[in-house]
Parts: sequence; C-alpha cells; structure tokens
Amino acid sequence: LKDQGSLGVYDISYKISSQCYSFCNVLNNTFVPDFYIRLNNWTENSKKELPEFLLKYFITYLFYCICLSFFSYEIISLVLSQEFHFAINVTSILCIFFSFYFFQTVPVLVHLGKSLTVSKLTVLFFIISIIIAFPATYFFGIYGLAIGLAISNLISAIIHLNTCQKNLELEWDFKLIITSYLFLILSTCLIIILREIELVYFIRLVTKFSLLAVFVFYVHHNQIIDFKYYVNHVLKKIKIIKDD
Repeated sequence: LKDQGSLGVYDISYKISSQCYSFCNVLNNTFVPDFYIRLNNWTENSKKELPEFLLKYFITYLFYCICLSFFSYEIISLVLSQEFHFAINVTSILCIFFSFYFFQTVPVLVHLGKSLTVSKLTVLFFIISIIIAFPATYFFGIYGLAIGLAISNLISAIIHLNTCQKNLELEWDFKLIITSYLFLILSTCLIIILREIELVYFIRLVTKFSLLAVFVFYVHHNQIIDFKYYVNHVLKKIKIIKDD
C-alpha cells in the first residue's frame, strides 16, 4: 500500500469484513461439541451424515458473509464520511476472502492427531498468500491486495479440504458447495459493478434482496435448512409471549 490513506481504508475494510470470521468462530463453538460426538460414535452412515450436519452451519455462515458483502455500502455510509467510501467495495471483496475459512475451521485433522500436517499446511498457506498477495498489491494497490488474499485463501481452502478427504473421506455435496461459492462471488461482483456505474440506489437495493431471496430459495429447495420449521418455531414463541 503506497500511502497512509490506502492503509486506513484497508484497516476499516478488514475490521468490518472480519466480523465474518468472528461469526465463524461463534458457529464453530456451536457445532464442534456435536462434531466430536458424531466422530466418536462413528458408523458407516457417518460419512454422509456428518457432512449433512456441517452443511447447515456452512450455509448459515455463507449467508452471513453474503449479507455483509451486499450491505457494506449501507454500513460504511452510515458511520463514515465520504472520503472512506472507497472501503465499501474492498469490504465486499474481503467478505469473499473470509468466507473460505469455514472448512479450515472444521477440526478433522486435529481430531485425527495430524498436528504436524496442520503445521505444514499453516506454513504452506502463509507462503501462498505472500506469493499471490504481494505482487497483486504492488501492481493493483488495495484492490489487488483484497483480490489476492481472496484467491490465496480459496487455494488454501481447496488444499485443506483435499488433505482432510485423504485422511477421512466424507461424502460432501460438492455441487452445492461450489454453486454456493459461485453465487457469492458472482453476486458480489454484480453488486460492485452496480455501485461503480452509480445505478439508482433503490434498484440496487431491490437487486440485493432479490439475490438473497434466490439464495434462500436454493437452500430450501435442496433441503439444507428447513426454513418452514424455524418460521413456525418463531411464530409459536411469539404466540406464547403474547399469551403471557
């Protein structure tokens, strides 16, 4: 980064987008106990049941990343002055970067006692990020840094998941995972383009909610999360509160 202004913009973007990682840690603390229980009570069906269990948390995490990416304009515009609005698109790109962390937080290798493998992967991921992010930053500035980090973390996530599969083969729905990530990347690019051409804000807002609706429909259609159950549960709770 060539000046303090760019460094300040990146710092703001990173702090906002890092809320994705904070949310990932929250989810991690939620599912890890059940994750270990399912591994300790391993059966032949666990190869399919364990990924199905984790996919619910993956989709929840990705939905959070999508929302933060889409509404970075609203968040930054409300709390920061015009001079920091350059951070809006950088924040959206960094949300993609953080979205690839989910599978790296699933402690498959830790459970298998592969601590040396984890250490080797950590060093490898650091080298990959340096190789990609440094030249990208040099030639393209702050946008290059954000995109470089996102690409390096995507490569790291693929390597980590592949390593986990070699040590403990699970029947992941890779079609759903790839489709979900493609949706995040392409929809974020679309939102950034709409911002850059300064399309009417109302149309941009409608586009965001429409894309979110498409994602929710896709998740519900693939029966990853039963939204009907949760809606009925909330309505039931509201009714109980009203009755009291």
